[in-house]
Amino acid sequence: MSIELANVHPTRLELLRLKRRRSMAEGIVDILKKDLDALTLELFKLFKKILPIREKMYKTLREAYELFIRAEMVSGSRKIEGVAMASQPIDFKNSSPFALL
Repeated sequence: MSIELANVHPTRLELLRLKRRRSMAEGIVDILKKDLDALTLELFKLFKKILPIREKMYKTLREAYELFIRAEMVSGSRKIEGVAMASQPIDFKNSSPFALL
C-alpha cells in the first residue's frame, strides 16, 4: 500500500475523488497505448523505407570500392594517396541521412 493511499479517509467524497482519479488514469493509459501503437506503425513504415535505401547504399559502396581498386591498379597507390590528400573530405555529420530518399 502506498503512502498516498494510507492517508485516504473513508468518506463518500473521498471515494468519488478516487474513482475520478482512477477513470482519468485509465483514460491516460488508453491514450498512451494508442500513441504507442501509432509510433510502432510509423517505425515499421520507416523500416520498410530504409531497406531499399540500405541496398542502394551497399551497391554504391561496392561500385566505389571496385573503382578504387581499378584506379589503384592503373595509377598506383602513391598517386591515389596524392589525389586523396588534395581532395576535400565529405562532411557526413552535417549532411542529411535522408538525402538518398
